[in-house]
Amino acid sequence: MVCNIDRQDDLNMTVTSQVCCLSWIPLETISSTTPTIRTQSTSSTEPPSTIPIRKPDKSKTWIIFLCVGVVVLVGSLMVFIIWRYRKYRAHQRSQQLSRLMPINLGLPTSSAKQETDAYLIEEKKLRINFESPIGKGFSSFVYRAFMEGGSPLIDMVNSYEVKRFRDCNVAVKIALNLGHDENEMLRREIGMMKNLGYQEQVIGFLGWFMQGDRMGIVFELAEKDLLTHVKDLYERSPGQLNAKETHGILWQVAKGMEYIALNRLIHRDLAARNILLTSGYTAKISDFGLCCMADDTLTYEASSSKRLPMKWLSIEALKERRFSEKSDVWTYGVLMYEVFSGGKLPFATMNTDEMLEFLQEGKRLECPELATQGIYEIMLRCWETAPENRFNFKELAEIWRGIISDETQSYGYLV
Repeated sequence: MVCNIDRQDDLNMTVTSQVCCLSWIPLETISSTTPTIRTQSTSSTEPPSTIPIRKPDKSKTWIIFLCVGVVVLVGSLMVFIIWRYRKYRAHQRSQQLSRLMPINLGLPTSSAKQETDAYLIEEKKLRINFESPIGKGFSSFVYRAFMEGGSPLIDMVNSYEVKRFRDCNVAVKIALNLGHDENEMLRREIGMMKNLGYQEQVIGFLGWFMQGDRMGIVFELAEKDLLTHVKDLYERSPGQLNAKETHGILWQVAKGMEYIALNRLIHRDLAARNILLTSGYTAKISDFGLCCMADDTLTYEASSSKRLPMKWLSIEALKERRFSEKSDVWTYGVLMYEVFSGGKLPFATMNTDEMLEFLQEGKRLECPELATQGIYEIMLRCWETAPENRFNFKELAEIWRGIISDETQSYGYLV
């Protein structure tokens, strides 16, 4: 193919055009590996030049596609994992709430007797002695009773320990009044006890019942509470304390509270009056009426309208109504003060405002009469201002285990 181009401007000046020729090379002469294009100019005697044309590097293209594919796959997998995790957390939360509120939250009526619940006990199976209450709380009475037949717990817990809850003496807790608040507190307590299940250091929840429009809870029967026990000991032998027995009880309480904390529950009313003792001095944590479930930050913020045991509360609970395992650890320290003081009331001469000011100044309860300096150091650590500087219950249980082990190598229920 020959192209002739002649250009001539308006000033009659002639520009010599250049003729170029493009010669096609026969197909059979083209290399099979490197195609070329040859150009030939009519104005030059030089031999035609050869320009190589490179093939695209297919291996690099595949690498790019592979990398992009891997990134997309990993990203999709991460999105799927996050979605599944959030769905799982939502499901777990839903299950927890359903366990906590297993009973209709409306005010009970006569139809409530017909509610289907595995823990429901027919009232006729309980012979309650209403003549002499064995305990009284803020919104309920506790009576001794005899339960005919077995507790529903027997069918739910595969343990030899619960087989004894059949045709036995029990304790029943009944709301003082027919008001919504009283029944609501018992409903919450039932939900918390269901969530906890059976554990040796937690008072056994045997079921619940309806007495007319009032709710009642059935518990295993204990002999007495820890506060009464230490007061009796102090009166009989002032200035003396059975160290082995006392340390064993405090170790059991720490173990029970460790179990409660593992279930993300906050007791909020841990005090000597709420620790029950069996005839064999097995400690049982009781009274879960103020118990609450921690959120994802392992804390719980209460409304200011709740009635709380102010003398036992931590600084953050007094100021901000903020509760956690570490606020329960603070109350455990106050419980220790009760035990080693022979049952004295903490901060007996102070009101709430005075107590908070006292604590914010860095002051603490004095070392009780029956405590060693080492025991008092444990209390002080429980009363650290910053919650993160306090022990947790697992650490407290290990501390008591070590103390007991040093005292004797054959302690009855140390396992």
